[in-house]
Amino acid sequence: MDFKQSLASLGRGKEKPINLLLEIRKVFLFFCFSFLFFFLILSLNQAFGYFRNQLNVFETQARVLKEGLPPVPTPLLTEEKEKVARPEKINFVPTEKPDSLGIPRLSLDVPLVFSKSSQVKEIVKDLLSGVAVYPGSALPGETGRFLVLGHSSPPGFPKIKYYWVFSRLDELQPGDEIFVVFEKKQYRYQVTQKIFLDKGEEIPENLDSSRQPFLYLITCWPPGRDLRRLAVEAVQVLTD
Repeated sequence: MDFKQSLASLGRGKEKPINLLLEIRKVFLFFCFSFLFFFLILSLNQAFGYFRNQLNVFETQARVLKEGLPPVPTPLLTEEKEKVARPEKINFVPTEKPDSLGIPRLSLDVPLVFSKSSQVKEIVKDLLSGVAVYPGSALPGETGRFLVLGHSSPPGFPKIKYYWVFSRLDELQPGDEIFVVFEKKQYRYQVTQKIFLDKGEEIPENLDSSRQPFLYLITCWPPGRDLRRLAVEAVQVLTD
């Protein structure tokens, strides 16, 4: 073998390890990208599954809230509403705010939606826009029960579509203030008690509700599940 052939053979001998390294690198990169791709697909599938399950839970919550509510009278005609018993003093302050519910302890100020139908699908739709007033319940300033429904979601759930609105409702204590704005009038309530109920169990009758305006904030409990229900009772008080 002459000198030129020796050089050629040396050159070929050096090319092989370089090509082998390139092939190993290609295979390694292929497996890395494949792993990342499948990991991303699985993560997205789990995320969509989680949100899908939560939406199903929220629909169930609304159904449980509706089924467990106490009977409410048939909505009154306009001329009959004028005859509804009201407290001797109308305790409100004028405001320009739109209809809303505010809870200072929870740093909460959300829209108040007046549901026009007691159908579950309609209430579920209203709950996407804020907290929903159950049709036929007493209105702010009227004696009786003013029923407000809201979603609760598990810790870490994103704050979208008001699914989270009543997640911290259990933190309220007797004496805490709740403000309701209705028709440019702000009413002030104070929490009296928290009531935990089994599914299908009605809110205990409060004899004072025939003489005073009472507010009930109602959600499913624990957050994101429909095992029980939580109702926070508050009574309307004089506004400073």
